[in-house]
Amino acid sequence: MLEQSNGELPRKPTRMVDLKAKLDGSRLRSFESAQRLWFADIPSGVSLDTILQPYYWAHHARTLQPDDMIRARCEDGSWAADLWVMFIAPGEVRLAVYHYKELDAPVEDEGKSDLYEIKWHGPGAKFAIVNLVTRAVIKDRLYPKSDALAYLHKHLRQVAKS
Repeated sequence: MLEQSNGELPRKPTRMVDLKAKLDGSRLRSFESAQRLWFADIPSGVSLDTILQPYYWAHHARTLQPDDMIRARCEDGSWAADLWVMFIAPGEVRLAVYHYKELDAPVEDEGKSDLYEIKWHGPGAKFAIVNLVTRAVIKDRLYPKSDALAYLHKHLRQVAKS
């Protein structure tokens, strides 16, 4: 903690309080009438930085309104975010990140193998272990990606033993 030269801790700045201030009745309304909540199922491999680009949402400019919230979730389960619609104009929608969470640890470098790869095969098959030579799927429906990595390590140990 920071100390002042006399050995005392610094005080928090005081805030001015207006004891006569009141919220006008027209400024209090139900949440549903003030803000809308949307859900966006983001394709695998698309990053948060990509969806924050104003052009990404441009074709939804007539649907969205300022102060709307968008809950975006990457379909492969790697991340989720709550986004706040800040500004809309023809051809652009500007968003602010309200909350962001990585849901599965990145495993790109750890999942490398000369014989196999971990690949997203869609919402039904989820992550799959694919043989790079034969293109055969060794195992699918692995979710999240960290489970696919664990399965690949187990499979590689079994192949090495035989």
